[in-house]
Formats: sequence, structure tokens, C-alpha cells
Amino acid sequence: MLKKYIDKYKLLSFLLNYVGQKDNFVFLWNDRIDEQNYNSFMFTDPIDIIVCYEANKLNEALNMIEYHIKSNNHLAGFISFEAGFYFEEIKEKELGSFPLLWFGAYKSPIIFDHKASVFYGSDDLQ
Repeated sequence: MLKKYIDKYKLLSFLLNYVGQKDNFVFLWNDRIDEQNYNSFMFTDPIDIIVCYEANKLNEALNMIEYHIKSNNHLAGFISFEAGFYFEEIKEKELGSFPLLWFGAYKSPIIFDHKASVFYGSDDLQ
């Protein structure tokens, strides 16, 4: 366990206020800090958004994800449980209006180092 105490509620409030000013963000909070895992990541200002609502367009979306990986961009998002029906070739059922896949592509994340209590990757948060 880390010896340095961080008031995580004040920090979360500060960060949520910051992202509230953004049109789009992904916030990956690490609440299980240990000696090897002590960073939280915030992705803002995507250079691209990959979203897919139709099973027959998943391959196209996955190809875009692969393009961004090869371009050394960072990706943050999700693949929904229902997308698995497509991969398992299960007869498509009503999927609703929630995306099967959503990823933002970013140049770099803003990193909060819980050990040092500092941000890396943005002058806005110093």
C-alpha cells in the first residue's frame, strides 16, 4: 500500500470538473493503487471517434481501430456484449440503440501518477 495519502474525492471532483468542459472524454480511474499500478488515465479531444451500431459494419470499425494502432494513437472505449453475437455468428437479435462498439482515438492520454500526485501530459492540470 502506498504511504502517501491522496484525497481521492477532491481529486475526482477536480477532474470531473475539468472533463465537464470537454465535448468528449474517456476517464479510466485506478482505485486499486499498488507499487506497480498507480496511474489513472484521461483521454480528451479525440482525433477520431469510431462508433458502430450495426453488426455488418463491425469489421469496418475494427479495421479503423487497427489503423489507429498502427498509427501509434491511443484508443479508449468499449466493445459491447451484444457485439459477441456477431463474432459467434449467432442469429442477430434486436440490438437497440446502444453502440456495439465505441472507441476514441487520441494522440496521448493525460496521466495522473497517484504515487507522486502529479499529472503528466497536460499543462492545463498542473
